[in-house]
Amino acid sequence: MFKNLTNLLRNRHMTNEDLAKILKIHRNTLLSKLNGDTQFTLNEIDIIMAIFNEYKFDYIFTREYKRA
Repeated sequence: MFKNLTNLLRNRHMTNEDLAKILKIHRNTLLSKLNGDTQFTLNEIDIIMAIFNEYKFDYIFTREYKRA
């Protein structure tokens, strides 16, 4: 799970649907990516980095792994 990215979205008052529209993907696809079930593409990462350009990649894309 990308907790930092989720928090950044919340802090910018952006919904998952807002980001999904920007990335041109379905919101369920975005949820899958935010949960770590599928990977972001390089293009999606570039777009996210442009939105949150004041933050470093390592901060935005730090993963919290699910416990089994």
